[in-house]
This record gives sequence, C-alpha cells and structure tokens, in this order.
Amino acid sequence: MNRKLAIVALVTLVWSSLAFCGEIHDAARDGDLEKVKALLKDNPELVSTKDTNGWTPLFWAVGNKHQNVAEFLLANKAEVNATNSLGATPLDLAAIAGLKDMAELLLTNKADVNAKDNDGDTPLMDAVFWGRKDVVILLLASKANVNAKDNLDETALHFAAFDGRKDVVELLLASDADVNAKEFHGWTPLQRAIQQGNKDVADILRQHGGQE
Repeated sequence: MNRKLAIVALVTLVWSSLAFCGEIHDAARDGDLEKVKALLKDNPELVSTKDTNGWTPLFWAVGNKHQNVAEFLLANKAEVNATNSLGATPLDLAAIAGLKDMAELLLTNKADVNAKDNDGDTPLMDAVFWGRKDVVILLLASKANVNAKDNLDETALHFAAFDGRKDVVELLLASDADVNAKEFHGWTPLQRAIQQGNKDVADILRQHGGQE
C-alpha cells in the first residue's frame, strides 16, 4: 500500500502552484471561467493540453472543485478519460478527494468507471482507500467492478478490511464483493482485517463466509 503515497503527492499538486502549467491550466485551477472561455475561443485545442505532470485543464478544475469550469470544459470536448503521468483520470481525482458531485458530472459525461491507473487501481479502490463513502455508493451504483484487482491482486475489499472501514465493507459485500479474494501473498480480506486488529470487520467477513 506504500504506492498510495504517490497518490498523496498527486493530490497535493492540485493545490500547489509548483507544476509548470500553461495559462489555461492556471485559469482552470483558479476557477476563472471567463478566462477559460476566452482562451478556448481563440485556441480550442488548448482544452486537451497537458502540463508537466500530464494534467489537462479538466484535472485542475476537478481537483479545485470548480464545477462550472469542469462543465464548460466537458462541453467543449475535454477528454473525460484523459490520463496523467500516473495513469490517473479526473474521476480518480474526484474519488480520492471525495467530490461526489464532480464524480457524478464526470460519469454523466461517460467517464470510465473502471479505468485503471499505473498501479492498477480503479476509482472505486481510490474512494475506498480514502474512506469516501458517498463516492463509493455512487461508483457502485454506476456499475463499478467491485472485484477488480490492482497490480498486487488486491481488491477494494482488501483495502476496506485493512483500514477497518466497517460501513464500506458492508457496502462492498452487499454488492457481491468476493469475500475470499486473494492478493499476491495469498491474503484474504479477513486475514487483512485480523492483521490490523479490526475485530468488527473480521466478524462481518466471517459472517459472509470469509476464510483465514
């Protein structure tokens, strides 16, 4: 799970001015809709340009909660499934930050609910890892693959069990999560819960047929 530290760095960049950005990225980050409109009017292809971290203007609008800017960019052919240098999409960013309304906007505009980043993580895994329950509910309702596996064969249920997120564990199990899925060491979600001393979660997993 140490690879998630890379995502922490990713999120930090949203509120940072350290990335080398173009004028339109700065405008999207700042929520300056009029400037975004003016820039795209003169140069429509700017909507797809990436900064040095692979972020398009849509990433900056999403990460900084500028819904109106995100809506305008999407209406002007912003790529909803664009990926940055870590393979993450704007939906990943919304999931990590717990931005339900933004995630809903992206899904309405055909964001891939099961897109995988460079670690093999899906938006659902990101939402579970960061404890974003509202986004978890939204993604599950949007047909997220509850049993998708990352590059280490971990599932969202592994993450929830490891962190002791009882309510999220129950949501995932209600959506047919594989209670005995094994990651690359052969550990099941129940073993993860026991490892971390998460007794309540372990009890729930056992009730659903979880094995050690």
